[in-house]
Amino acid sequence: HTRDTNNNLFTAKLSTATPIMEANGGEGASSYAKEHRIVEDYLRANCDGKYCILRPNMFMQVLAAGSFLGINIPHVDKDEGELQATHPMANCKVSMVDCVDVASVAADILSSASPKEQHGNNVYELTGPAAISIREEVASSISNELKRPVEIENTSLESALESNGIPSAAAKGLQPFLDTLGTYGGVTSQVEQLLGRPARSIQDFVRDEISA
Repeated sequence: HTRDTNNNLFTAKLSTATPIMEANGGEGASSYAKEHRIVEDYLRANCDGKYCILRPNMFMQVLAAGSFLGINIPHVDKDEGELQATHPMANCKVSMVDCVDVASVAADILSSASPKEQHGNNVYELTGPAAISIREEVASSISNELKRPVEIENTSLESALESNGIPSAAAKGLQPFLDTLGTYGGVTSQVEQLLGRPARSIQDFVRDEISA
């Protein structure tokens, strides 16, 4: 939230990707989407002109989070040879966005001189600069930084959950969400329009993660 010079409250609401929100005739692809919808509907009904909504695609940071959607490349002592990993969305093309960009967009909106006039009632769809495949572009970016071949193969959601200590039965509730997210490869220019610079690429993200 922020307040303008007249002490009026302005809200930038962080939601989730539009396809997730609008799946199933607007019901959403998961309970997660329904919870966001409740807040969005409240803002529309009660805060005319005093809010905007940010709808980012899948965060690149999820890949490094160590969860069932993370890429876990095993540590090996030898310096040569192929490194292998699996991911339940390896074959999908998704226009992932760096959450650094999403945070920067929110900060710019909330620090603007007149957020209501510039951003009131707007819905911003935030994506990365390209639709990328974990099997292809992500693996290639990691390989380039590590200077050794990396292969990331597709695996079932059940296997990914079990390998992270989560019961495979959880896949029933998660699969519709991932199926919808996995088809969101559309690219918008709204990050660049709002920040005045291109959205960060997967190469930028991988380089920073590995150097850190």
